[in-house]
Amino acid sequence: MIALDLDLGAAKTAQAILKDVEATKQAAKAAEDLITKTLGVIQENGPYAAIVFLCSKINGEKDSTSIVATSVRTNLLDLAETLGAISLTKSGDFRKILDFVIKNICSDLHLLLLVKQTWEQALIYARHSAKSLKAQVGA
Repeated sequence: MIALDLDLGAAKTAQAILKDVEATKQAAKAAEDLITKTLGVIQENGPYAAIVFLCSKINGEKDSTSIVATSVRTNLLDLAETLGAISLTKSGDFRKILDFVIKNICSDLHLLLLVKQTWEQALIYARHSAKSLKAQVGA
């Protein structure tokens, strides 16, 4: 039963990530690429590294990569909160966000593993959704 709830949370997060992506082939491709890279970082290095990676992609401009990186970061952190991490006051200050991840996710091994697994699933769903969006707008 709990696995179904985690899967539902991952699916909802994937949809939320792609909500702000423009329905153009270029934007869908940019989303797919960034989501795939973020998934690789999580798998190889964990949630903290993924948040650092996403923060490095947010440049304050309204380009596709920055928009997707902001959406991925925000929605993954929201998912972490639903999994049991203490609520984060959403702010653009990456130091506060990284401090939040260290104190509220990385300091609890069980939560860290749960967050890692659920974030991976959410990003897999988001990647497939971005591929579908790219195919739809490309046709």
